[in-house]
Amino acid sequence: MSFQTYYQNKFQSHLQEFYNSIPDDMRHHNNHSSYFDSVFEDENKTFTIQVDKLSNNGRGTNIEHLKFLSPEEKIHFSISLFLTILTDQVCYTYFNSYSKFRSLTNYPKLTGTCMSMCHINLHPKHIFQHIDTESDWSYRDISMIEIKNIFYESKDFMKQEVLSFFKNHLNEIDGETFWKKCEEEFIF
Repeated sequence: MSFQTYYQNKFQSHLQEFYNSIPDDMRHHNNHSSYFDSVFEDENKTFTIQVDKLSNNGRGTNIEHLKFLSPEEKIHFSISLFLTILTDQVCYTYFNSYSKFRSLTNYPKLTGTCMSMCHINLHPKHIFQHIDTESDWSYRDISMIEIKNIFYESKDFMKQEVLSFFKNHLNEIDGETFWKKCEEEFIF
């Protein structure tokens, strides 16, 4: 399956299934910055993902939240999630239209793990460090080489998605400038 096919047809439902596997009290965390509070007065609207929930041995729940994904889907899911969270962080960091962007997208936040780190937004590169953390290498079902290859394949499609989004929904932000900021954050 191509990355584009996965992103357009499965990512949203897989994200929802992943989200539904997380206990209610671990789904929403409120960031303590005053700007964040003013933009998101209702913390239940902010979907947070504690990074350990992406591993097979997520602390606090002992649930394999991504066990419903095949190895190929797990790669596509991790890249889709990386690009989604990165897009949100780039808009928040570099552009003045974040409130409007947020109201249109409601993208999730990636946070550290409770007790003390769940109020800190993490760079989405941490997704790849946690997506498969089996300690026995013979049981690992995905590799960083596979992730890198599919990530490279995803770039052109995702660039077009970003350009289209800003042209159609938020044209006060130049899509090319936005995408360049995203590329500066790529880890591959």
